[in-house]
Amino acid sequence: SEHSLEMRRESAASVLRRRAAPPVSLASPDLDAVAGGLRRGSVGALSGLHAMQWSLQVAAKHAAGGGPVHFVAVSTLFDEEQLALAVEAALCAQHGVARSDLAER
Repeated sequence: SEHSLEMRRESAASVLRRRAAPPVSLASPDLDAVAGGLRRGSVGALSGLHAMQWSLQVAAKHAAGGGPVHFVAVSTLFDEEQLALAVEAALCAQHGVARSDLAER
């Protein structure tokens, strides 16, 4: 619902605001490369709304264990699991951390 989405936005934003470090931006060329590969091989679909919720959840999860991350929601339709993996892969590449380390955060 629109109300719960707004609550998620506020929650993620408050997590990001509590961090003193400057925001980290996911490099769009890297993310575009990941997204391009998913578009070619994607099965199933995820609405733009759910893509935005995923981006907020991953950003908040990462911010809770590291620096703040600003993630621009992917507008294309994705399989939910593939989108999650793409976001995690982009975060791992950006911060030079192992995927298992990100999952534990």
